[in-house]
Amino acid sequence: MSPVSYQLAYFLGIIFQTFLVGLFVPLLIAASYAQWNKVSKGQKINAVMAFTIVFFGLAIPAHWILGLRRVLVAALYLPAGQTLEQYFEPPYPADELVRWGIFQFLLVVGDFVMIHRLYHIYSKSLRVCIIPLITTTGLIAIGFGLTYQLGNLNSPAETKASNGWTIACFCVSLFNNGSMSAAISYRLWRVHRATVAAGASVNSESIVLRAMRVLVESAGLWMTLVLMNFFAFLAGSNLSYTFLDMTCPAVGISFCLIIVRLGSIAPEVRVDSWESFQRSGSSRIASDSRHSRLPVALDRVKVERDVYVSASESGDIEFHMMSSVPPHEKQTPIH
Repeated sequence: MSPVSYQLAYFLGIIFQTFLVGLFVPLLIAASYAQWNKVSKGQKINAVMAFTIVFFGLAIPAHWILGLRRVLVAALYLPAGQTLEQYFEPPYPADELVRWGIFQFLLVVGDFVMIHRLYHIYSKSLRVCIIPLITTTGLIAIGFGLTYQLGNLNSPAETKASNGWTIACFCVSLFNNGSMSAAISYRLWRVHRATVAAGASVNSESIVLRAMRVLVESAGLWMTLVLMNFFAFLAGSNLSYTFLDMTCPAVGISFCLIIVRLGSIAPEVRVDSWESFQRSGSSRIASDSRHSRLPVALDRVKVERDVYVSASESGDIEFHMMSSVPPHEKQTPIH
């Protein structure tokens, strides 16, 4: 039996979730401003990122409000003839099942955002997205199964019936986040090596490395909480419910941190010199037609092209491939 009661774990979860939601809101505003800034400059807004910002902005506060309402009812308006233990035990009320559903949708949307990034970073290759799409589809089925099972619990003794669904949810979520973060980081690392081979300056190298670090650190925040939640669940501790409530805003914080932190990367750096780029003509570096997201297909680049590495205020990192000019002539990047 867990030394921490379910009621105490629930209260602690709401307290820590309140703190994390307080961190999430300003990050959400900053991420929203970054997207709006693109519109004000006449640039095309990223529909996937915009939808995710709106969804997280509605779902995470809703999850917190429903939990806070339940705590306030337990503290101030506990129904007559019902103990605190009975109030929090199964069968669960509708608002608690809605909270579980919101949590599952947050995980699914977060995974689809990762798939979106994976798709673009691998030059819009569907092949690398097949396994994540299959596992994320499986996560949707698991979410429905888990929520349905929780909705049919009639007593605390039946909670073990949902353990299989819970373990499957943890395993698939960890696999999705870990594998896609590793694939994205590997791709960025390859581009870093390519820019070094092309004679890129220290600053342009750091753009790629910082992008990789931002993605890894943001994913690490979410994965740390999920792992703590998973281990607490396997140990039979009610603290898993505390970590569960903390995980919801952590998903949004990780997403917004990527946009905000990437937007702070130096806006433009070019390859050190035309001569060094010519010497690297046989090197494999990212290439595309004129303007492509980082990183694109690793093909050979003709020596008469020039390379810019940039990071926009909305958090998009890009390569700008330009027609060449002599080193002494100035050239304006294409945006």
